[in-house]
Amino acid sequence: ILFEYGADYRDLALDGRHWRAQFGGSSSAKAPKMGAYICCDANFFPAFRLVIAVVAAFIFVMRLLEFQQENNSWVGMLIYFENWVLLLSALYFATAAILTAFATCTEGAESNGTPVLVWAVWAAYGALLPAAILNSLMFIFVTTRYSITGLSAVNGAEINRVFDLIGNFGTLGLTILDAWVNRQPYYATFHAFVGVLCCWGY
Repeated sequence: ILFEYGADYRDLALDGRHWRAQFGGSSSAKAPKMGAYICCDANFFPAFRLVIAVVAAFIFVMRLLEFQQENNSWVGMLIYFENWVLLLSALYFATAAILTAFATCTEGAESNGTPVLVWAVWAAYGALLPAAILNSLMFIFVTTRYSITGLSAVNGAEINRVFDLIGNFGTLGLTILDAWVNRQPYYATFHAFVGVLCCWGY
């Protein structure tokens, strides 16, 4: 376990020095911009992440407005795990889009260390991926009104059902799509532990 932790920590520290390459830009001022891991070049990747960030923010704001209209308060929405996932999704995709645009559009060599914002975005990434998967599984098998046995007996407006489905499975789709496209690392002793602490902490 200690060997695995040490190896992950060294690799993660090296990734932190080359954070520009991880978020879409080159780690060297003289090297070409790298873009994403798959499907996106350096010019399209910032636009791709901006679109995802806008969609994630839109889903969260719509949930916020819906909850406030029904309950005259938005504070109560924090009771529900799915709303924490929506908030985490909006924060992660927004900050990741900012870092991607900065890394791609500015010149710069490798850093001496990992910037604090990069650590924060990596932590949000580590928390969001398992949380979005867990949220969707609970939505299917646990949540009473949307469980396999309860789906046919749902009461309420059809628009609320549609929005609930988009909020849960849309967020999962965005998260997996981003994880497939980006070149950010995912280490068990950092990202996965952050995800476990996020879910257990809730």
